Amino acid sequence: LAGVADVFVKLQPRAETLGAALRQATPEALPEAWAVSIFSEELARGGPGFAVSLLLSTYERQLRNILGAEAWQMVSVTDRRLGKLVVVPEMRGEDVLDGSTVLLTEKLSGEE
Repeated sequence: LAGVADVFVKLQPRAETLGAALRQATPEALPEAWAVSIFSEELARGGPGFAVSLLLSTYERQLRNILGAEAWQMVSVTDRRLGKLVVVPEMRGEDVLDGSTVLLTEKLSGEE
């Protein structure tokens, strides 16, 4: 699924360019900027990869419950690195971590 996501990331700049050209060429100034800004995201949500991801997420939760396992999530995966271990009760979007860090937290706000 990560490979599919990369395609959508590369597609968004093209959508922005085409959207800007179309706005200049049409009297109604369409498509609207907000629609262009979410084009690749909506394209991804409309594809089979999004449905498969939802199914796998549900399956994973159920499997963890059956096994009595704790819920966990990898928020940002990078190349293998060593880093400072930081344990915090909650991670918020405005939090900044210096250098290579392995972060363990119980809550995420969704803005990471």
